[in-house]
Amino acid sequence: MKKAQHNLKRTNYGELKNNNLYRFTLIFIFCTICFIACNQEENAFNKAETDKSLQLYQNFIQKYPNSKWTNKAKQRISELNFWMKADSFNIAAF
Repeated sequence: MKKAQHNLKRTNYGELKNNNLYRFTLIFIFCTICFIACNQEENAFNKAETDKSLQLYQNFIQKYPNSKWTNKAKQRISELNFWMKADSFNIAAF
């Protein structure tokens, strides 16, 4: 009788071990996907910052409207628009 109970405990432990391994695997996959997604978002913003491109900032906002960098991208668009207007005004004055 004790032997049967002992095997039952092993089976339950094995199931628990497999269940924990399954949970760990799912959590690991989820975290990896989140990391990759966040990295792409950050790379897109950094590319716009490096190139100082109005089009890249607009693309960034369209693709990542809820990003933590969206407000910064909108600010950069305003600044670029201001400087483009200022440049066109100076050129027109000459």
